[in-house]
Amino acid sequence: MRRMPMWAVLTIASLLFGAVLLAAGGGGGEGGAEQGGREPSSPRACAAPKERAVARDTRRAKETATAVQPVRVRVTAGGATVTARSEVTATATTSGAAPVRVTAVLARRVCASDATVEAAERRAERTARSVGMRAARREAARRLRLALPRAEARLRARLRARALGTATRRALEEVPAEQERLRARAEAEALRRAAGQA
Repeated sequence: MRRMPMWAVLTIASLLFGAVLLAAGGGGGEGGAEQGGREPSSPRACAAPKERAVARDTRRAKETATAVQPVRVRVTAGGATVTARSEVTATATTSGAAPVRVTAVLARRVCASDATVEAAERRAERTARSVGMRAARREAARRLRLALPRAEARLRARLRARALGTATRRALEEVPAEQERLRARAEAEALRRAAGQA
């Protein structure tokens, strides 16, 4: 019996080893696909509810106004005529407050996953409300900062007008007494001039 050449033995051995490897790879490939495959994704839901935030503050101010009322009296006595002039000045101070309130409504979209669709929806809703409320509060605070200077300017203008009205009324109330004082002075001056001319 002739011995098989060594190269033939090596070739046959290589072929057999390759066949074994292929068989092993094919058999384990199916199980590997099952183990290495992606697991089913959890239910996912998104929510974007609107959240409302309110920011408040109060501005206080005090304004003072002065009113000047001219007074003029003309008197003739003893043949002499004298005109007397003066001014009545009155001051008033008014204080007040202006409440400022601004509102911001915002929505922030948030998605979440959980074991069930209902649980995912609840989680997304809860997280979206929390995120949306924080954003709405920041926006309300920003709007309040912008609104405060305008509110204070309107308050001061209103207080100035009110103080000026009060001061003007007080000045007008003092006019009759000032007129009497001027009349007495002017009459005395007219009599003095008339006596000098005599």
